[in-house]
Amino acid sequence: MHVRAGHFDDPPHRAGLAHFHEHMLFLGTEKYPREEEYEEFLGRNGGMSNAYTDMEDTNYYFNVAPLDHDDDDDEGGSSEEEKDDNMNAEEKNGKSKKVRQGTSAALAGALDRFSQFFISPLFDESMLERELRAVNSEYLNGRTADNWRNYQMLKQGASKEHPFSKFGCGNYNTLTNGGDPSLKNENDGNSGEEESANGSTAVEFGGGSSPREDLIKFWTDKYHAGNLRLCVVGRASLDDLQKTVEQAFGG
Repeated sequence: MHVRAGHFDDPPHRAGLAHFHEHMLFLGTEKYPREEEYEEFLGRNGGMSNAYTDMEDTNYYFNVAPLDHDDDDDEGGSSEEEKDDNMNAEEKNGKSKKVRQGTSAALAGALDRFSQFFISPLFDESMLERELRAVNSEYLNGRTADNWRNYQMLKQGASKEHPFSKFGCGNYNTLTNGGDPSLKNENDGNSGEEESANGSTAVEFGGGSSPREDLIKFWTDKYHAGNLRLCVVGRASLDDLQKTVEQAFGG
């Protein structure tokens, strides 16, 4: 899935929000609330997934093995080219029909779970702190890489009026609008909550504020059909793949 939204779209008070938002989409949806559901399903079906946030776009991708299709390509140990040379037209047609018997259960199940990222993500408050620390670790590790340093030098030299100057990775401080992870550690012995001025209860983020509302706003404003482009490659026919996509993304 290609999304036309990246760290150029970060709000001024939440540097790195697009990147953090990408992380949070993997951590549960209304239909599949269990955090590991998506990754475990891919693992059971010989697959994997990943994502990355760029300046003007974000990309999510996965693959699965077609485990419930007949493995036509392994018969006799000969290459596909050799088999094609020995096949007549009827055999080729028969093979095509055999391969295209519908979308595999692995691909259909993965698409159903994947589609929920763009339909009903949870942005579970209880997972924010841990994922903030994961992004902060990514930032700390990246600082020692020369290519990362060179990239940041270019950003420092850019006009502050241009979105290229934005801090795309983000860290704990920028994502909590002033929070300090060491202060959060010191407060772990408390309830982790504090009463705000209006009497409501708010989760404490090391002196900063929760990014959850901004995550929801970012998803609502940027993750709509006009900004999404999906590409699916499979062994099923185009009609079958289209039907599977419509079923998954049609809600």
